[in-house]
Parts: sequence; structure tokens; C-alpha cells
Amino acid sequence: LGDTIAMISFKIPIKSILLYHTKEFVVSGASVLAVFLICIFCIYKIHKKNETLKMQTQLLMINQSRLALMGEMIGNISHQWRQPLSQISSTLINLELYNERGKLSKERLEGGIKDAGEQVKFMSDTIEDFKNFFNPNMPKKEFNVSEAIEQARKILNASLKKHVIDISVRIEENFTLYGNVNELIQVLINIINNAKEAFLDVPLKRREIKIRSFLKQGERVITIENNASRIDEARLGKIFEPHFTTKQQGSGLGLYMSKMIIEKNGGSISAANSDEGAIFTIAFR
Repeated sequence: LGDTIAMISFKIPIKSILLYHTKEFVVSGASVLAVFLICIFCIYKIHKKNETLKMQTQLLMINQSRLALMGEMIGNISHQWRQPLSQISSTLINLELYNERGKLSKERLEGGIKDAGEQVKFMSDTIEDFKNFFNPNMPKKEFNVSEAIEQARKILNASLKKHVIDISVRIEENFTLYGNVNELIQVLINIINNAKEAFLDVPLKRREIKIRSFLKQGERVITIENNASRIDEARLGKIFEPHFTTKQQGSGLGLYMSKMIIEKNGGSISAANSDEGAIFTIAFR
């Protein structure tokens, strides 16, 4: 036999599909190895191409989600600024009236300037909060979860007030995580916004979101529970899928992005129905 390690047979149709001739070729070991290596190389290239395409698709979804969130945040800034701008305008009008009547004392002027300064500082702090949230170069570090929750509340404050939604927080002392704090803030914003949308469809006297943290079987757990409507069981297993949404103008990327972020940081996220509504559970080992 020598170097002959394989016999390959194939049929070639000639003149008629019912008439075949069979040819047998003797293939050397070197030829089989070359064909095998070429096949492996082709499979590798196809796999790499699919991986690159998958990564590009995920990056596109991330950008779409961030842009949608940016648009909503700009709307929140306008709501946050409305009250302090109104307060500043009212202060200036009062100072002008007192001045016209000759009753503008030094104390009244200083008081008006102080009030206006406090409102301007509030507006400046609001911009700083949003700027920090969208900082792409935020390094990974140990952070307190309560700070991330408070930051998410501040960013969504105007929207929550507008829709009369209360948030109660009970976080264990020194409950910390390691990672990018902005990513957890984004996840919290996505889940709170999801609850807000659910509240708008249900007439309730009291709209409440409860955020809790605790240790369970070696895991650091955060739960976000709302008392809006329960999630339909048929949809419950799909809510973290990309582009799945029940909203008319929703992108279906918020919860999908939240799942990607949590899993990228070695955690897990799940959703379930509770007695009053829905509960989202985030767990890190």
C-alpha cells in the first residue's frame, strides 16, 4: 500500500442522468492532509467572520440604546431645569419690583442673589450628573451600590415626579461592587423606565418602586420591584431578547442591553412576577 491511505470514489453523469461511470483515484497521505488543512482554514475564517459580524451587531445595538437613552436624558434635563429657571425668573421680577418702589434693601438684594445662585448651582450639578453618566472613559473601581442608585434617581427625578412615582430604597451598609458604576446606573435606569411605562398603562393610586440589596448564598443581590401590572407569562421569557417590546415606539433594546452589561461583569439578571407586579433580580458572585 505504501503512502496510499484513502480511496475516493465519485460518479459523473454522462449524457443521461441514468447512466453513470465510476472512477477510482488513489490519494496520497500528503494530499489528504492538504485538503484537511484547507477545510480547517475555511471553517476558521467563516467562524471569525461570524464572530466579527456578531460583535459589530452588538456594538450597533449598544450605540442605538445609548442614543435613545441620550434623547430621553435631554428631555429629563429640560424637566429638571424648568423649576429652577422659573424660580430665578420669579426672584429677578421681585427684585425689579422692589427696586421700582424704592424698597430694595441690601438684605433683600443679597437674599435674592443667594436664592438665584442656589438655583444656578442646582442646574450646574444636573449637567455634571449627566456628563459623568455619559463619560465613556469611566474606569472600573469598587463603588457603593447606594451611590449608583442615588445617581439613577437624580437623573430620572423629573420624570418620576411628573408621573408621581415613589422610589423606596433599602440597601445594606457598605454594599459594594467592582466595575464601571455608569454601567450599573444604565441598567437601573432601563429597569426603572420599564416600570414607568408599565405604570402609565395602569391607573393606580400609589405608584411605587422598591429597590433592595442583600447577600444570599454568597451572592450580592439587587432587586427592583414595582406594583404595576404583572408581566404576561408568554412574554416573561422574551423580555431580554433584542428588539422585543410591547411599546408602540419602543426599541426593545433597554432590557437586552441590561442583560449584556450584567453578564459581561460576571452577573445574572432575571425577571419574575410578584404579588403586586414585577420584580427584577440582579446577582453577582
